[in-house]
Amino acid sequence: MIRTLIVDDEEPARSELRHLLNQTRRVKVVGEAADGRQALCEIFHLKPDAVFLDIKMPEISGLEIARQLIKCNQPKPLIVFATAYDKYAIEAFEINAIDYLLKPFDFSRLLEAVERIQERLEHMESPEKYKSRVESLLDLLEEHVTLKKIPVHSTGRVVLIDAHKIYCAFTHNRKVYLKTNQDVFETDYTLQKLGQRLGVPFFRVHRSFLVNLSQVREIIPWFGGTYELVLSDKQATRVPVSRQRVTQLKSFFGL
Repeated sequence: MIRTLIVDDEEPARSELRHLLNQTRRVKVVGEAADGRQALCEIFHLKPDAVFLDIKMPEISGLEIARQLIKCNQPKPLIVFATAYDKYAIEAFEINAIDYLLKPFDFSRLLEAVERIQERLEHMESPEKYKSRVESLLDLLEEHVTLKKIPVHSTGRVVLIDAHKIYCAFTHNRKVYLKTNQDVFETDYTLQKLGQRLGVPFFRVHRSFLVNLSQVREIIPWFGGTYELVLSDKQATRVPVSRQRVTQLKSFFGL
């Protein structure tokens, strides 16, 4: 059995990953951590074979945790990053010493990660080579995760929009649009790809809407146990929340 630690600041994500790992029947989850400091303590105490590590966490990010781990003289667990960033970028940085999972988690992809962990545990490389591989990947990842701009079309030009200026994204007539405080732009991204690239605090509240939850001004109870979100833009845009997304939304806001 592969002894594994799960690190994520969101309990629903930890719960989902724990459930999927238990289904593989090849992994034993020996512990969980909700922040970087707790993660480092648990890693040194439990000495897991592998750590499923969320990249974006408050105070100490997953990348910083990985940096600290490779500086230690203790046995180093294999790191599997759990991330909401788009697959094409992560694949460009892929190094054999590290794997990755995209959120939301896919069970077949998780099985591949578990198989890679098993292979690497059976054929461990030297500590020096492992450290070199991990440092190279972290350098590239850190460059990528700081880039939060989305290309959009505007009067025949391609303009880059800062993520924090996006209030929501939506589909209309099979096209995807981004809404800022005053304008609406067309983008070539799908809503799924946008969600993966932008990560938290963007959340797919409906099959047709992706919302920046930091720009929600009001939550209005709606029919059938659903909600409407009122955004803080000048138009006070209203966005529906599907029934399937209500529980996750309430968890995010602590309702």
